Amino acid sequence: MDEVRILLIESRKKEMVKLNQVFREIETPVVRMDWVVDEKQALEHLDEYLNNIDVVVYDPVEESGALNLIKTIVDRFPQLAVILYMPAYDADLATKALIHGVQDAWCEAELKADIIKRSLLFALARNQRFQNLSQKAYSSIQLEERLYTILNEDPDSLVVVDSGGLIRFANPPACQMFARSPLELYGAEFGLPVLNEITHTATVYIAELPDRYIEMSVSSINWENGKAWLCRLRDMTDYHVTSELMRENEEKFKAIAAGALDAIIHVNEKKQIAFCNDAAGKIMGTTCDHLLNQSIEQLLGNDTELFRIIDNAWKDHKEIKKELVLQRLDGQDVPVDISLSVFKRKGKYQLVCIIRDISEKERTQKQLLATQKELENALSTLKANQQKVLQIEKLNSIKELAGALAHEFSQPLQALYNYLHLIQTSEPREIYFQKSREMLNRISELTRNLKNITSLRKKDYLDAQIIDLFASSMPLTTHKDARILIIDDEKEILETLIDIFNNAGYTCRGAVDGKDALMLMEAESFDLIISDVMMPRMSGPRLYRKLSEKGYQGRFIFLTGYEHPEEEKEIMNKADDVIHKPVSFNELLSRVEAVLARQPEPV
Repeated sequence: MDEVRILLIESRKKEMVKLNQVFREIETPVVRMDWVVDEKQALEHLDEYLNNIDVVVYDPVEESGALNLIKTIVDRFPQLAVILYMPAYDADLATKALIHGVQDAWCEAELKADIIKRSLLFALARNQRFQNLSQKAYSSIQLEERLYTILNEDPDSLVVVDSGGLIRFANPPACQMFARSPLELYGAEFGLPVLNEITHTATVYIAELPDRYIEMSVSSINWENGKAWLCRLRDMTDYHVTSELMRENEEKFKAIAAGALDAIIHVNEKKQIAFCNDAAGKIMGTTCDHLLNQSIEQLLGNDTELFRIIDNAWKDHKEIKKELVLQRLDGQDVPVDISLSVFKRKGKYQLVCIIRDISEKERTQKQLLATQKELENALSTLKANQQKVLQIEKLNSIKELAGALAHEFSQPLQALYNYLHLIQTSEPREIYFQKSREMLNRISELTRNLKNITSLRKKDYLDAQIIDLFASSMPLTTHKDARILIIDDEKEILETLIDIFNNAGYTCRGAVDGKDALMLMEAESFDLIISDVMMPRMSGPRLYRKLSEKGYQGRFIFLTGYEHPEEEKEIMNKADDVIHKPVSFNELLSRVEAVLARQPEPV
């Protein structure tokens, strides 16, 4: 090691300087020294910089405190070498310190570089040996813990039996199998024959439980410095019961197959017929006894197509269904449906072949042709009905298009109504004349885009008569102290409505959608909200629902240009009013006044 890192515990600066001077005289290893003045600083420094310390050199102030600190350092930091430094040699203190675990004791009279160097090199070697032993001990503990973890988490029952036949370990599945706790099993006689490294089956008798069929494998191991056997026990009771059920089911299958009209043939892993029913003998042109134990290759040697199908099913391990002409052993050809299924039994592939005589199929061919004719007629009728359905769907599409067009026209029309009202009531008028011309150009552009549409039904809610925007109206009793929030994603409509209501004497603010409105309402309160329905980020109905949850006490009016789904209509109908665009300002103001005149109810 090229350097040694020392923590010096020295209350006297003079002694620290003296020791540091000796450390500098040592060329290798290079000494790096940290200095603390008392025991408290020493422990704090070790806690924080333990990985940067190799040796602790301690000059005690008094004997009793010195031994306590030495014991504390040795106990808490056993990886560090501790050296006692005494300006004047004290044999009694040095002996007690060595008993408490210090490595060496220095005195001022022997403070020479070569002596200090040997002591430090020995400390480094001691630290390395301690680290190696600690690592081996840690690895040993880890291996032991890992072994116990593996044994305890194994799904099979594991039991360690010593040379005297006594149980030394049992994992949880083994305790469950024997219905005993680990303490009850430890030291008990195993009670089963242990045949080294031989797998065999034994019957285990357990109190108050039926016989268990146990498969046991045994391996020789070293356990606690002695020879022992690791017994792996697997409960095969369910497997044994399943085997019995399979045998019973096989007998049932043979009984059912014996009376079946279809030919049923079971081919074993040797490709020999292990079972066939009487129908198989008849359809093959022979007897069942003649077919048993015959090789498929010999039996179907002349019928190359059937043999190829069976061979492919065997190779691909898949089910095959096919219609073909079977060459019987008596030379006759019979049309058949054949179904082949490959399955595993005791780890080996076997095959079941079901053959059905379909000679009667040709007799029903005419009936099938007649049925096909009827199906063709039904298909023609279906196509005619389909044309009618397409026409209905086309009408529905036109209706949806008309609704969309109504919305597109209602927005500029509403803005145009608002601009005309402002031209009447506001100064200067030129800006509103210019914006009115922009809205007229927008309506003209929409009209040009409709050239390819041959006919559209007018929306029911659009009146045929032109509203006289300049007609005078009866003076209205307005609620001038009311605060109104206008919400619309159309910039022109939003701006004109704000101007109109402000000119009418109201205090009016605007928002472009529901989220913008919620943020505004956190800082201000409003007596009335006039909201568009379809807007980005948050629609009018969604805003209405959120305000309902928050207990909003003001009025709410929806302003919309076209029809909406039933779900949105249900929410809109809960508002104080629903006004369809386009609408003249006189009518809008009248309905706003009517809403404001009502008694307040929470949204």
